[in-house]
Amino acid sequence: YAALYAALNFLMPGGKLDLGSPCSKASSTSTAVTGRRPGTTSSDDGGSSSSSPSSPSNPGGDNSSSGGSSSYKDSKAYKTCMKKAAKVVREKVCKIEKPSERIAKTAKLLAGTKGKATALYKAAFKEMKTNMSECESYGQACNTFVATVLAASGVDTGVPSKKNGHYSNNTKDMYYYFLNHPKKWKKIGTNPLKSREGDVVVKPRPGGHITITVKNSKGKLVTAHASNCGFYPIIDKAIFTGYTREKPFATVFRYIGD
Repeated sequence: YAALYAALNFLMPGGKLDLGSPCSKASSTSTAVTGRRPGTTSSDDGGSSSSSPSSPSNPGGDNSSSGGSSSYKDSKAYKTCMKKAAKVVREKVCKIEKPSERIAKTAKLLAGTKGKATALYKAAFKEMKTNMSECESYGQACNTFVATVLAASGVDTGVPSKKNGHYSNNTKDMYYYFLNHPKKWKKIGTNPLKSREGDVVVKPRPGGHITITVKNSKGKLVTAHASNCGFYPIIDKAIFTGYTREKPFATVFRYIGD
């Protein structure tokens, strides 16, 4: 067979004779499976061939990615967010798949400069009915800010708020809410410096404090918070620890729900 093959190829210099080499199908399948431009990896184009979108390497032609992939936008989580989140921020935050990142994004959208409330924040706590401030400046309270962020982000609309029958600026209520909903919130520890983006830090007592950990423009973890009759929501320069040095210590909670 080999001798005949060589003789025939000698008589046909163009080398176009194909007797069904076992490698020909494999190389063809390989090209169809990878379907990638030279020098790229599977992450560059989703790993599917333009000539064979349902190839084995990428059965559904799915190209999922964080931050609003087509598959995520078809999910129950996305639809729930678009239904529950505040109208003023839902288009910007619901496209974010990770709840922790959605919380942090909402906090940064609603926070402003010291002494001034943003229009988005005012609209959000009015829509979500989350104001629990005891002073004349509505929304100027730490628990109002956190409740507004969690509700406006669509992550947790059950958090203590005026809408849910809470009218006082009592961080103890917030603490026990997180503690009593372990399917939603996980108790991480008592060191705010070890919190992650989207975590809530709460000192569980009247006169305590509650904050949200976010990343600033440089990627550094800092605190987003407000103060009752003190200041409107701001993005601080570092992780706030001012209310965490005496018992009962502040507790870090992380959202683990859907």
